[in-house]
Amino acid sequence: MTIGKGPSVRHLEETTVASMRRRIPIEQLGAVMAELAEACRERGIAAAGPPMAIYYDTEFDPRDTDVEVCVPVTAEFASDEKVRRRTLPGGAVATIIHRGGYDTIGESYAALMAFVQEQGHRVIGPPREVYLVGPGAPGGTESFQTEIQVPVLSVH
Repeated sequence: MTIGKGPSVRHLEETTVASMRRRIPIEQLGAVMAELAEACRERGIAAAGPPMAIYYDTEFDPRDTDVEVCVPVTAEFASDEKVRRRTLPGGAVATIIHRGGYDTIGESYAALMAFVQEQGHRVIGPPREVYLVGPGAPGGTESFQTEIQVPVLSVH
């Protein structure tokens, strides 16, 4: 694991996404992302950016994870029982780029949370992982790049 671009705060614009929220063992994340991609294809919804996951649990449990998988979209579509259209809020996020496999992503989370504390920010929302380069990319897990984003509020 290496930290590619390292901790900073930046502003995100609000983003419209197609999403599915599930409670799953974390090893099923890829299957749920594939399910979302297939559901979008069936509905004619084109992705406008890399896929992401939003983690809602206060304490991460790999056996039972409350996660929403999303893909940014630009086209209008109606939500249904499987795919929801919603807008993720914009605002300040503390962010870091994790390079390498997901087995070491905890180290990047620790570095990001230390940065948040050192800078006097307060976490105000669930973390997101944006999968910039992931499974299926040449180079195996060493080529993976995941941007971790944590919504923050400055308390200074």
